[in-house]
Amino acid sequence: SQNQHIQSIDQSNVHHLDSMELAEKHHYVQMEHDREISRREEMRDILTHKASKSQTLMINTTLMFGGGFAILIEGTPPENTAPVLLILFSIFLGMSFFCLFLSLWFSMTLQSLMA
Repeated sequence: SQNQHIQSIDQSNVHHLDSMELAEKHHYVQMEHDREISRREEMRDILTHKASKSQTLMINTTLMFGGGFAILIEGTPPENTAPVLLILFSIFLGMSFFCLFLSLWFSMTLQSLMA
């Protein structure tokens, strides 16, 4: 009877150690899983933020295009303006349209790459 009691205690100890080892393994697997979920959530938040910034940039660019076309159509310099100023006006207006177009192009490309 004493022998059976000692064997029972030994089995109980072995079972307890096995369950503790499994619980520790489970804990580390769960921690790794939680870290991976946090990493993915952070990446999703970053992409959402970048997409939002890109959409805001596209809206601003299209609004500036509208303003640029208003200047192009309605913003004619006075008749007695020096030819050098007219050339500079034309160059800067053309460059501004080119930069706005590039900005819109790049933001559209960025959005298509993020989708």
